[in-house]
Amino acid sequence: MPPIRHAVVLEVNLGTGRTAPREVPEEMLRRYLGGSGLAARMLYDELDPAVDPLAPESPLVVMNGLLTGSPVICCNKVCLCARSPLTGIWGESRAGGFFGAELARTGIMGIVFRGQAPQPVYLWVHDGQAELRPAGHVWGKDTFETAEMLRGETDAKAQVGAIGPAGERLVRFASVMFGGREARAAGRTGMGAVMGAKRLKAVVVRGKGRACEDATRTDTDKHGQMPVTQESPRPCVSVSVRVTPSQQHCLQVARPDELRAAMRAENPKARDDAGRLREFGTAGGLIVVEAAGDLPIKNWQLGSWTDQAKRIAPQTHFARTFKGHYACFGCPIRCGKTVRVPAHEDAGHGGPAHNAEIEGHAPEYETAAGFGPLLLNEDLDTVFAANELCNRYGLDTISTAAAVAFAFEAAERGLDLGGRLCPSPSGRGEGEGAFNGAGTQLGAKTPSPQPSPQGRGRTGGESLGLRWGDGQATLALIHQIARREGLGALLGEGVRRAADALGGEAPSFAMHTKGLEYPFHDPRAFISMAPDYATGSRGSCHLESFSYILGYGSPMPDFGIERGGVEPHDHGGAARIAVLMQNLMAAFDALGMCKFVARNGTGPSKLAHWLSLATGWEVSAEELMAAGERLFNLKRAYNLRCGVRGGDDRLPGRFLHLDRKTGGAAGSLPDMARLLPEYYALRGWDARGFPTPDTLRRLGLDEVAADLMALKAKIEDEDDDEDEDD
Repeated sequence: MPPIRHAVVLEVNLGTGRTAPREVPEEMLRRYLGGSGLAARMLYDELDPAVDPLAPESPLVVMNGLLTGSPVICCNKVCLCARSPLTGIWGESRAGGFFGAELARTGIMGIVFRGQAPQPVYLWVHDGQAELRPAGHVWGKDTFETAEMLRGETDAKAQVGAIGPAGERLVRFASVMFGGREARAAGRTGMGAVMGAKRLKAVVVRGKGRACEDATRTDTDKHGQMPVTQESPRPCVSVSVRVTPSQQHCLQVARPDELRAAMRAENPKARDDAGRLREFGTAGGLIVVEAAGDLPIKNWQLGSWTDQAKRIAPQTHFARTFKGHYACFGCPIRCGKTVRVPAHEDAGHGGPAHNAEIEGHAPEYETAAGFGPLLLNEDLDTVFAANELCNRYGLDTISTAAAVAFAFEAAERGLDLGGRLCPSPSGRGEGEGAFNGAGTQLGAKTPSPQPSPQGRGRTGGESLGLRWGDGQATLALIHQIARREGLGALLGEGVRRAADALGGEAPSFAMHTKGLEYPFHDPRAFISMAPDYATGSRGSCHLESFSYILGYGSPMPDFGIERGGVEPHDHGGAARIAVLMQNLMAAFDALGMCKFVARNGTGPSKLAHWLSLATGWEVSAEELMAAGERLFNLKRAYNLRCGVRGGDDRLPGRFLHLDRKTGGAAGSLPDMARLLPEYYALRGWDARGFPTPDTLRRLGLDEVAADLMALKAKIEDEDDDEDEDD
C-alpha cells in the first residue's frame, strides 16, 4: 500500500453553525505528526496574544495522534489543545480510553472549534455527518449523567467527551471527561473551561469504518463549506464524509502484515513488564514512591509517610474494594481499575459521610497522592469520594488537590481567606444533592478573585474548618470550587491567582510553575525533573519528559541508559536526560501513544520502525527525535509570544531550599543555577531562554525564527526605553 497522502480535520464555527473540511497534506503530517504536534502548528499560526483564552475567538483543537486507532501498541490518545485559561500559555491535555479510536473510525483526525454557541450545544459525529445539537437539557448535569443521556439519544456505542458543572462555570482547571463512568480525563490546563466558554457541552462520536483502513473524502458546496440545514431552531450541520478508495486516510496501514507481526512480539512483552502497574494500577506505586521521597506530603513539606501510604494503597484496600480491570484501546497493560465502595450514612467510620455507593474508576496515583499525603489525609473513603466528585464535576484532580492544600496551609498560617465554608445550595449534606442540575446562567461572567477588605491581615484560619487531614473540609471545598461558591470562587482561579489575591506570604506556598499546579512527583527526588518542570511547555508537567521513570530504574537503550543506570539525585547528565526525554515524549504525544510504553525502554528506534510500517514512510530514529525537538521548540515559541521569559523558568523556593531531612530524598536539592544554563546550552537557546535562529532553522522553523527575532528586538527596545526613563 502506498504512503499516506493527507488527513481530514473538521472546522466547526459554533457561532454560525458552519462546518468546513480542512485537508492536512502529507508534508505537514510528516513534519508535525498529529496530536499536540499538529495542533501546535495550527495554533501557533493563528495565535493573537491579545485574545483572552476564554474569548470566542480563541480556538480549541481536538486532535488524534497520528497513529491513534491503529494497531500500534497503546495508540489511543486524543489531545485537546488551546491557550490555557489557567496559565495563559500553551494548553494541552490528553485522554486515553476509546474516544480517540472511535473518532478515527469516522475518518476524521481532528476537530477545530471556533466561536461561541448562542445556546449550549454538543457535536454529534456519525455516519458521515456532523450535527450541532442543543444541549440545554444536559447543561448543569455531571459528566456521568451527560454521557448516559447523550448515548441514549445518539448511539449506545458512541464515545462521549463532556464537561461537567465546573467547566460550565469556567473553573480555570476544569477537565474534559471521556467515557462516562470509565472516567478517562483530559485533566490539565483547563480545557473544560474553554469548552464551557464556547457553550460546548460535549463531543459525541460513532464511527463505522475500521480506523486503520479507512480512506476519506469530503463533499462541499461551491464555497468550500459543508451544507447546513436549519430545520429547527438549533444549528444542524450535515457533513458528507464519504469513504472512497481513491484517497488515502492518514491511518491506513501501509505494511499490515509486518506491523501485526511486530505487535504480536511487543504486546506480551509490555504486558509482562507491567508488573505492579497491571495488577494494581498507577496508585499501586504509592508505597514505592513514598520510599523514594517522591510523595508531596503536607504540600511538599515532609519526607516520610510510610504507614499511611500503605493504608491508602490498593495493595491494602483492593481485598474489599476491587471490582475489575480496565484497558484502553489497543493496550495490553490494563492499568485502569474499577472499585466498589459502600455508602456511609454518617461519619462514624472515621471519614466523611457519603450516602451513595461509589462504583467506578479507581483513583489514579495522582488523585490518591493529591487527596492523600498532600493533605495529610489517610482516610481512604475521602480519597474515593474526592475522586468521584472531581470526575463528575469535571475537575482536574491535581489542580483541585493543590488548591485545597493551598487553602489548608493558608488557614494554618492564619491568613485571611476572605470567606467561609458554606453549606450546599440545596441545604442537604455535602454527600447528596451534589449534582442538582443548577448551571451557571448563560452569559454570566465569573468575577476575578479580590483580596478581602482586610487585605493582608490575619484571622483564625482554622475557624473556617480547614485543617490538615480533614475529609469533610476537603469535600466541601471540592463542591465550592466546582460551583464557584464561597472560598471556591477564589480557589477555582488556581493557586497562582489565589496567592496573588491574598498577598503577603501566600505566593511562597502556592506550588506552581507558570501557573500550573505541580503534579505529584518531586524534583528533589529526581533531579532531571527540575529542568523539565522549569521549562515544560504547559508549566509544571511530569509527563513532559517522564524522566522520573529512569530514576526508578527503567532503561532507555537508545540514549545509552541501561536498567537502573540513572542515579536520581545526581546532577551530572540530568539536563541532558531532560532534553532527550522531552523530545521523545513530544513524539509520543504527537503519535497518540501512551507513555507507559516507555517504561520498558521503548525509544525512538522502535517508534520510528512502527511509524514506518504504519505509514509507508521510511522514518529513522534521528528523524523522529528531530520531530520531537521541532514540536518542543514550536511550543516554546508559542509561549514566548504569550509573554513567557527565561525568568519564568523557575521552581518554587520550597523545592530549592527545603531539605525534608527524612525519606528517600533527604539532603537532595536541585541546583538550578547549574542545571538551567546546561539545559539552555543543550537546547540551543540563548541566555534569555529564546531558541536561537540557528536552532530553529535547523529544525525547519524559519518563519518562527523570524517571529522570535522580531519579538526580541521589540523587547530590547522596551528595555532601552525603561533605561532611559531611569
